[in-house]
Amino acid sequence: MKLQRWVKALAVACTLVACVSEAQGFGRKRSTGCEAPCAPMYTGCGGCGVAEAAPAPQYTTVTVCEMVPEQYTATVTKYRMENQAQTYTAYKSEMVPTTQTRTFTVMVPQTETVTTTVNRCRVVPVQEQRTINVCRMVAEQVQVTVPRCVPVQAQETVTVMVPTQVQETVTVMAPTQVQETVTVMVPTQVQETVNRMVDRGHYEARVVPCAPAVQYTSAGSSSGRRGLFARLCGKKHHDDGCSAGCGSPCGDCGGGCGDCAPAMTTVQCWVPNLVSEQVPVTVMKYVPQQQQVTLTKYAPQQQQVTVTRCVPQQKQVTVTRMQWQQVPETVTRCRPVTEQQTVTVTVMKTEMYQEQVPVTRTICVPQTKTENYTVMVCKTTPYQATRTVAVCVPYQEQVTLTRMVPHYVQKTVPCAVGCGGCGGSGDGCYTSTGHGRRHAMRRGGCG
Repeated sequence: MKLQRWVKALAVACTLVACVSEAQGFGRKRSTGCEAPCAPMYTGCGGCGVAEAAPAPQYTTVTVCEMVPEQYTATVTKYRMENQAQTYTAYKSEMVPTTQTRTFTVMVPQTETVTTTVNRCRVVPVQEQRTINVCRMVAEQVQVTVPRCVPVQAQETVTVMVPTQVQETVTVMAPTQVQETVTVMVPTQVQETVNRMVDRGHYEARVVPCAPAVQYTSAGSSSGRRGLFARLCGKKHHDDGCSAGCGSPCGDCGGGCGDCAPAMTTVQCWVPNLVSEQVPVTVMKYVPQQQQVTLTKYAPQQQQVTVTRCVPQQKQVTVTRMQWQQVPETVTRCRPVTEQQTVTVTVMKTEMYQEQVPVTRTICVPQTKTENYTVMVCKTTPYQATRTVAVCVPYQEQVTLTRMVPHYVQKTVPCAVGCGGCGGSGDGCYTSTGHGRRHAMRRGGCG
């Protein structure tokens, strides 16, 4: 596919180059402005004079290059994958049995019975006299001095608190009823006069200019578009509170009355009048008032009372105290004593002795043997095999392509009306009318 695209691109490029070369070759002829069929347009070809009157339009035939699509057949090379049979040398391995001979030595067991002397061990009890040390505990009396806590009687003088009845004078607070006059605040309703401001205004009729009309329209409505003059003349398109008696003095703003005067209307306006008035009101006030009340007061008073007081008093008492003293005591202690004793004991002793016993034993005797054995030997054999492989194979294919080729046609076009001069250095007649003519008429006049 890529090769096909490159072939198409190359063909189109070659066609464009050829067309441009041919097109640039047309119209290269220089013109003095006096060649036929343009010559009749001027009044004197020899002198290249100026035209006396406007000439009639002249036409000429030119050859125009046009690019025309053309179908052509091309042979392209493509590649495809094909399966092909391929012969190759393969190897196969197989196990082949082979007979071989080997010599080896084996140990052959043999059994025999012989008489042998063995040493045995046995345990025999034996009586023996032994001297041992025996430890025994012997009790004995011992005088020791030990600390003891012993109670001891002692006379001591102590101070004790003895309760005693005593007459004393004390001050107590005694309640007393007293009559007193107090002032209390009593709520009372009182009539008072206060000043307040009252609006005694009235409505008046006033003539004022109308407010400018405002027309709001939706995006999809066209009824509100009345134009610039409708807004300048103050036309009302909706009721804004001044519709009554608020007309335009210009009428339709087209009667020739000149500048439009402002529209006027009569409105009712409130005129305030603040007046101060005396108004009676009832208020609540607290009035002081004298009242007789009975109060209970506490006054200090002297009284004789009998109280119990604890009076310290010295007294002789006998007390028992515990004291530590050394006291002799007799205690019994056990003392260990070691003695020698002879005892008869039975001990077990081991003795050795010999004994003749028959013994059956097995011995291994070496023996040489020869044998044949079969082993499997791996043998590799080459052979011819066939396999299928994918091969990229080129092939030719006929395809139809489209290319642009130049095609020359004759066309009649109007000739230009100006020349650069007779024998001068001007560019001759120029024209730009029509598509495809600028290549043929670029230079050289009308020829």
